[in-house]
Amino acid sequence: MDGILYDLRSGFRILTKSPGPAAVAVVVLALGIGATGALFSMVDGTVLKALPYPEPQELMHVEGESLKSGFTFGVCPHDFVDYRAAQTSFEDLSAYYHSGVSLSDEDGAVRIQALAALVPAERARRIDPIVALRYE
Repeated sequence: MDGILYDLRSGFRILTKSPGPAAVAVVVLALGIGATGALFSMVDGTVLKALPYPEPQELMHVEGESLKSGFTFGVCPHDFVDYRAAQTSFEDLSAYYHSGVSLSDEDGAVRIQALAALVPAERARRIDPIVALRYE
C-alpha cells in the first residue's frame, strides 16, 4: 500500500512540474476514448443489432446496373410488376421510392426524407408499417 501512495505522490509532483505534457496526454486520452465510443456506436447500430424485422436474414435489396457505365439504379415500377408476377423464389416482393420532399405550413417549409412504398411492406414482411420523419 505504501508503494502505491509513493507512486501517486511522485506522479503528482512530476505533473505539477511540467503540466504541458500532462495536458497533452489527457487530451489525447480523451480523444481516443471518445473516438472509440463513437466508432462502437456506429458499429453497434449498423452491424451488431439485427434489423427490426422477423427473419432479417431473408431480406434482399435488388438494383439494376448499366452494362456500359457500371452505374446502379433502382428498378422502375413496370419492371417491378413484371418481376413480382414472374418470381417464384420469394414469399412476396415490396418496392419503395426514397426522395427528399418539402413540407410547408404557415410558419415556413422544411425539407425531409420520404419513403413511399409501391407495394405494402407489411404484406411482404408481416409487420406493421412505421412512419417516421427525419428533419435535416
